[in-house]
Amino acid sequence: MAYGEFTHGIVKDEKNVLFLNLDYGLGMGIMIDQEIYYGKSGFAGEFGHIPLFDNDIICNCGKKGCLETEASGWALVEMFKKEIQNGTTTALDNEAGTPIILENIIKAALNDDVLAIELVAKVGSHLGKAISILINIFNPELVILGGALAETGDYLRLPILSAINKYSLSRVNSDTAIKISNSEIRSGLSAPACSSVTGSYPFRKAGLTYRSAGPTERHASTVFRCISNFINPSCIIVGKTSSRALSKDLYGQQEMFRPCPP
Repeated sequence: MAYGEFTHGIVKDEKNVLFLNLDYGLGMGIMIDQEIYYGKSGFAGEFGHIPLFDNDIICNCGKKGCLETEASGWALVEMFKKEIQNGTTTALDNEAGTPIILENIIKAALNDDVLAIELVAKVGSHLGKAISILINIFNPELVILGGALAETGDYLRLPILSAINKYSLSRVNSDTAIKISNSEIRSGLSAPACSSVTGSYPFRKAGLTYRSAGPTERHASTVFRCISNFINPSCIIVGKTSSRALSKDLYGQQEMFRPCPP
């Protein structure tokens, strides 16, 4: 989907673009200087696994607190079911035989269902906070919202914009446009755009230097987990931080860390 958007979608002359696939799960495609960015092993863009929340919800990856646990399609479905169980009224009545699935919640929001609109906005606010992190890191010209959740349009986009204005640096986000993917790419129907990805764009291997100002082990671990999930670098050069912080939440890949040279 990201490749299709970059080559056959709304991207025109932009060189630095992020495509966010907002569906039951969350994913991200990265274009830097008009080249698809893959990371060392092809796993760059694990946007859904930013450790953003301090909760006990187990993510599909097996960890706790990931963005997907409160700001994804499956999180929206779980929140919707919980509200119904608590007695909140909605046009989407499960007892009438209508299943509580993402597609039906999106339709309900587009048909002015108050509960669906409120929960989509809540998801949008969480996503906006996470996107502000992306904007601060990548300084992109364009962020494209795709996937099923993007079908809710401004019900999702406006809370995202509000959170971006609140959490990202204004001198950075002023350079970034937030747009909804076109319908063909969003629904995954652009087959020609999906051909021969590796033949058209070179892989780019990454190294990253990170100089810490002395965070706690927990904060350092969170920072490194974000870096690993976003960029999938071949190595991270570590400055002033505890080596014990590197052993947590990083899939056992401590070999990617190297001490910072003097």
